[in-house]
Formats: sequence, C-alpha cells, structure tokens
Amino acid sequence: MLPESPRYLLLKGRESAARVSLGRLLNRSADSPEVEAERLEIVTALQGEKSVGTASYLDCFRNTDNKNGLRTWTGILLQGVRSFSFCSSVMRMTSLFYVVATTDRYQLHLYVFSKIT
Repeated sequence: MLPESPRYLLLKGRESAARVSLGRLLNRSADSPEVEAERLEIVTALQGEKSVGTASYLDCFRNTDNKNGLRTWTGILLQGVRSFSFCSSVMRMTSLFYVVATTDRYQLHLYVFSKIT
C-alpha cells in the first residue's frame, strides 16, 4: 500500500508520523531543519485553507453570490448542445470517411446513403 501523505497526517494531527514521512520523502532524519521547515510550510497552508471555510462539490451546482451554479449549468448545457450538433457528428465521422474513401468508394456511397435515408 502507499504511505499516507505528510499533509494528510498533519491534517489529522499526527505530527510525529508526518515528520517521519517527510523525512522519508526528503531523505533526511525526522528531526532535521529541512523537515521542520517543510512541516511548518504545510501547517501554514493548512491553516490558510481552514480560514477560508469549507466547501463541497455540491457548491459548484448551487447558485451563490459568485454565480457558480449558473456557470456550471451553462457549461453543461453548452456542452450538451455541442455534442448533439451536426458539426460534432461530422467531426467524429471524418476519419471514417477518409479511410473508406481511400479504400473503396462503393462502401462510402452505401454508408452515406444509409445515413441520409
């Protein structure tokens, strides 16, 4: 199994395990100044993240003050419209047309005629 990351260990309050893990990553002893500096940097980043607040993936779909929900649903709608458009169908079939057109023109005519009718 993979070892737990130092960031995760610090988030869970397991300081000594985080130092050992950082020491392993940095090829240093757990008490070295490099490990301590890296640990302090991670702790500072975690405190900054906690001060911002909590969020979830559902917040992407909720319409808040910054209009995240509107942006997400607009992107989903545009992607859906694009996937059902004629241009998307042509782009998907272009490689097939090139292969069939260079090998057997009769097959290309049958394929195009079957899609039209």
